[in-house]
Amino acid sequence: MPEKQKNNNTILVFLKNYGFIALVLLYITALIFADGFGYFKQNTTFLEGLFNSPITAEVTVSAPVQEQHNRIEFPAELTVNGKKAKLLFRYYYAPPSDITDSDVVKITGLLLPLPKPRNLGQFDYAQYLSRKGYAGIVNVTNMEVIKKGRPAIFEKITGKLRSIMIDSVNVNPGSAEAAVLQAMFVGEKKEIPQEINEMFIDSGLMHVLVVSGLNVVYIAGMFYFLFGFLPMPNKIRLVLCIIPIILYCFATGANPPVVRASVLSLAFIACFLLEREKAVYHAFALSALIILVFDPQALFGASMQLSFAACLGIVYISPKLLNPVNLRMTGKSEVVNSKARTGRKIIYYLLSLFFVSLSAQLAVAPLLAKYFYKISVISLVSNIIVVPYVGVILALCFVQFLIYLFLPFLLPVSSYFCAFSASVLISIVEYFAKTPSAVINTGAPSLFFIAGYFAALILFFRVKTVKAKAVILAGCCVLMFVSAQILFSPRKLAVTFLDVGEGNAVYLKTPENKNIFIDCGGIGINTGDWTIKPFLMSKGIRTIDKVIITTDNWAHYSGFKTLLKNFKVKEIILAGDFSEDPQLSTYIKEAEIKGAKIVTLIQEELLYSGKIKLKNIGTGCIALDYGSFKVLFTADELPEIKTNEKYNVLQMPAHGRNILKNKALIDSSGAQYLVVSAGNKTATPKSINLFSTYKHGAIEITFDSKTFQIIPFIKNNRNN
Repeated sequence: MPEKQKNNNTILVFLKNYGFIALVLLYITALIFADGFGYFKQNTTFLEGLFNSPITAEVTVSAPVQEQHNRIEFPAELTVNGKKAKLLFRYYYAPPSDITDSDVVKITGLLLPLPKPRNLGQFDYAQYLSRKGYAGIVNVTNMEVIKKGRPAIFEKITGKLRSIMIDSVNVNPGSAEAAVLQAMFVGEKKEIPQEINEMFIDSGLMHVLVVSGLNVVYIAGMFYFLFGFLPMPNKIRLVLCIIPIILYCFATGANPPVVRASVLSLAFIACFLLEREKAVYHAFALSALIILVFDPQALFGASMQLSFAACLGIVYISPKLLNPVNLRMTGKSEVVNSKARTGRKIIYYLLSLFFVSLSAQLAVAPLLAKYFYKISVISLVSNIIVVPYVGVILALCFVQFLIYLFLPFLLPVSSYFCAFSASVLISIVEYFAKTPSAVINTGAPSLFFIAGYFAALILFFRVKTVKAKAVILAGCCVLMFVSAQILFSPRKLAVTFLDVGEGNAVYLKTPENKNIFIDCGGIGINTGDWTIKPFLMSKGIRTIDKVIITTDNWAHYSGFKTLLKNFKVKEIILAGDFSEDPQLSTYIKEAEIKGAKIVTLIQEELLYSGKIKLKNIGTGCIALDYGSFKVLFTADELPEIKTNEKYNVLQMPAHGRNILKNKALIDSSGAQYLVVSAGNKTATPKSINLFSTYKHGAIEITFDSKTFQIIPFIKNNRNN
């Protein structure tokens, strides 16, 4: 056969086998380029003049109302100057209401722009909402239903089904067990306590609380099993399974994870019906295409990426890990008794669970690091135990649902078993979450690293010889070692003033890679969890060498609890006797129990000495010396500055209040630049270069021995 014809045949075979997959990949590539060129970017210019202004309008609720722990929210369109804008309406601490999809409501509220992150590591909620089509948020202050909508019959059925499913598993209302059961069975997560949520994340079991692929597989498997009692062919059983899958999808809210799982399940059912069982990658491609045709922005969300990565990892990697084990167990020719066969089956089953868990974790590891800045090591073990147990709990929930409908006199018994099973699950999750080194803070990997990781992973399981695999592993180890050397090598001093509103949290990274905080507070009650923790985790930091508390003002230490809970704090320095503050005293005692060294300053003294020097100069003020550059950090009091001391950068005390006294301080310090941690606009002399966290978000200053650079997190500033 001529060479040209051979090549043509090869191309035809490739197109026949992988043409559809290639087409889907081409479509995904086109979406990435379109997004990069801003094709999907929301145009909100016509709303600019309305932002931060009160509005009154009549709108139609365009989707089911979501109930959160302190608010209700729903989407609706608002027409402005002939253009429609999709807005997210939020009503905090709303009075009881029967508002539903399709209702016409009259609202009064404040129109706000989408909230952008103001510190490194914070979740980009603006981008998340923008990808869902939202152009702004309305904080509702008053709402009145003008006209009740008429939902479609299917919506009524699924809405009623959802309500019954929630009520059926609401055992011990208000308890953690009821909240977990509602999340697992129906996807209702509003009642889950934050500490329970964190435990599931740290144990690598967060997927259990999301109605997704695991739930859909169990539902499909359960009904396929039940339909087996009816005299019908397997193909009819598969077709009938489509009905409960669709009903379950919509009854649980039709959220993206369950929609993806349902579409993927239906794609696999189609493959079996068409006798294309081995076309597993085509099923993935088909489900991805269906999802992305209707919602192209789903491609850029963590949820879809994690779901498909985990599934593809299981399909691609686990067979390559299990095949050698299977050959080893089935390749022995000797006759074995029934006990030995049973033992082998149990071992094979446990190994299968482990390799499936390992495959999924290997596939999602860099994505978890990218979105959450950490990976759960313990998940390799926790999933082996919990995943089969989840099937038991879902079966109990389904039985509870049927008893609730048809045999209510049995509810006390079934409710007890449901509550007990959930309690056991919480205990298991808590044990794994609290296991030492269960979670590793990784920091945010670069896109280059993620691409290299997946390339190495695919190549490792693609090559056949042990020698080739060893070369790939060795290469990865060398790259990781070099990266670690670069990461932990001495570097510039970096000072970051975090945007915490009218509070204070200043992070220092010394040239010797020591991590120091000067105060760790903020005006919000969630400053620690929403600002300080993600900032540190995005940098892969696990240990804080020193925390210096300059005052017993709550806004200067409100994030202390978060630091103690999530990071190892070696030393705490108090700039005075703060024993009369009960909350701060509690934190100090907790830190002492955890092994932190506690130091109380009674006079001016050196706090840190290395390539930089930190010195307490009284009244909660700290001076930093680094070569020829000096920075003065102030608290709520005005410092006394010696006439011969000049500073390049001055942090304004009392968040920029008391303009006259601050002007005197500015003049005496000789500062070239001012930094103020404030929650509102700050008045300063116009001749001074001012950087405000209110205007610029977090402010990072990097120093070397000769120059320094000030880098605001937000480049497009607020008007000050």
